[in-house]
Amino acid sequence: MELLAKGKRGKVYLEGNYVVKRADETRIKNEVFWLKKLNNKGIGPKLISFGEDWFKAEYVEGKLIEDYLSECSKENAAKLLKDCLKQCRSMDRLKVNKKEMHHPVKHVIVVNDKPVFIDFERCKFTEKPKNVTQFCQYVLRLAGMFPEKIKVDKEEIKEAVMAYKREQSEKNFKRILMLL
Repeated sequence: MELLAKGKRGKVYLEGNYVVKRADETRIKNEVFWLKKLNNKGIGPKLISFGEDWFKAEYVEGKLIEDYLSECSKENAAKLLKDCLKQCRSMDRLKVNKKEMHHPVKHVIVVNDKPVFIDFERCKFTEKPKNVTQFCQYVLRLAGMFPEKIKVDKEEIKEAVMAYKREQSEKNFKRILMLL
């Protein structure tokens, strides 16, 4: 096994076409729980197997979101951001907060023009999930980084996000999507 990454809370290894993450039992249990739940919605790398202090999942080989955005077309940028927001919406509907969506630089890997979210160890249940609203904050920063590709009316999107924050309805979510 080849060491891919070492974080504060664990290590990730490459084993063929899979990653093996090792960390303390509590963190692994939480991440395995969320991978099972989110895989059913098409979110995250496919969980293969797990034990007390490890799990094995598909290796997601692609580009980090900002690397992808620096090279893609305006149309692909808009599609990617909408796809990310749809995954965020699915997580919001499940009442899960991923916590990193305001700055998911290393948590969104793009494979064949499609985003794959990774790293779910900090996820938790909440009545007021913030995945969509946090990702919209990130989109506003991305618009500043890639103004030729991501054009959004900051005031309109902030207004739409506030409406979604008050009521996480499908109507309010679709309004956000339309603004991208």
